[in-house]
Amino acid sequence: MPSLPSTKGLLTMAKTAAPAATTVLDVFAEAEEPVSRDTRRQELILLAMMLKTPLAMSREVLELPAGYFTGLRHQEVWEYLVERAEAGLDGDVPAVAWHLRDRPGAEEFVSQLADLSLSLLPGSPETLVEIIAEGHRHRLTEQVLTASYQRLRDGDVDKAIEILGSIDTSVGTIDRPSTLLDAWAQAQEEAELGLPVVPSPWPKLNAEHLGGGWRGRACYFFAGMPGAGKTVALQCIAADAAERERNVSMFSLEMVRSDLARRFLSTAARVPMSEMMRPKLDLLVETRDAVNKALARIGRRVHIHDPRLTASQLRAQARIDVRRHGCDLIGIDYVQLIKADDPRMPERERIEYVVGELDDMAKELCVPVVALVQPNRGAALAERKLQMTDMFGSGALERFGSMVVLLNKVVDEDEQGKPVATGLVDFDIDKCRFGPTGSVRMVADFGRQRFEEV
Repeated sequence: MPSLPSTKGLLTMAKTAAPAATTVLDVFAEAEEPVSRDTRRQELILLAMMLKTPLAMSREVLELPAGYFTGLRHQEVWEYLVERAEAGLDGDVPAVAWHLRDRPGAEEFVSQLADLSLSLLPGSPETLVEIIAEGHRHRLTEQVLTASYQRLRDGDVDKAIEILGSIDTSVGTIDRPSTLLDAWAQAQEEAELGLPVVPSPWPKLNAEHLGGGWRGRACYFFAGMPGAGKTVALQCIAADAAERERNVSMFSLEMVRSDLARRFLSTAARVPMSEMMRPKLDLLVETRDAVNKALARIGRRVHIHDPRLTASQLRAQARIDVRRHGCDLIGIDYVQLIKADDPRMPERERIEYVVGELDDMAKELCVPVVALVQPNRGAALAERKLQMTDMFGSGALERFGSMVVLLNKVVDEDEQGKPVATGLVDFDIDKCRFGPTGSVRMVADFGRQRFEEV
């Protein structure tokens, strides 16, 4: 029997055969991918957590249906552990082993589960529940699409349509289009309640260009040559938001989180980065005190992710950060390091796709997204100010970005006409939907990883 086509191929064939199901198929095609459709690893971790501390599990965890697990063994153990937790009984490895005593391979499975329960497990139970439930939903939808395709291949179009009818075709639809009156009522409601706005660290930028701060549902892009301070700008934005008691989600795709923590605390604590980057972290007493005070203020407000992610994986993780941990701003360093979900996608298409996904993410989660962008290599040789056209995917940035800020170092000349660094950086605003374009001059204190307005 020939192999089945990809999910996208199934969707194309199914939509051709069954126009009535187009809406839900479009929703599925455009939906974000879960972190992994194969959730067996997450299921094992959740089972180990349950075995370790069943009485500490929330109601949300205990109500996860056993049918959402991928295998009968996982389902059976989950049901048994939930029953014990509901009865107020603690975890018990021998009891689980006895429960599975007649199953092939039970001893090895229980041993694996017991070893896992003794280790430091990643993630929270609630996060794992979300991943498992999302994977289950996608698997079910693909099963329907696959069954429909098999009928299409056999020439039974009517049966294919009937199978597709098992999907709720009202998903994502509305009874009537939204009118201007509806949209204006929503605008008034948002004005009354206050859309999420996170002020930037710079008063002039807030007042003259941002309209008060970073707005929910908007994407802001910062670009600059190496050494211009893109990462420093993002650190200042995130640290200031955390100081204002806002939770921040940071995706560091360029450096590991321990290095980012050193740099970030240099910004937040206003201490020399040269000390923070010492391999043994042998800090002066006053530096350590400043770092500890910064950690006490914002240490739990900044959430850091450092693996390389696809656009869909990043979006799925951001959704968890916003909905579960209340993050008010998302920072990304940097756009070109986000992988496309399709590895065969050409470079230019990949960047445009990623930028579009970030814009969709900002709108879905109703938070501001601040992302860094690298210029192309030719810009370094131009010996002029950075321009929008120097960016990879400049068309997508212009199309989706609410603001594009180009960081340009201010250079003077000495008596011989040679360029001399001034310690100043211009934030040149090339595009701005909420105010005028223009330029804001900053003093760059790279020793303490900060920008201050002139």
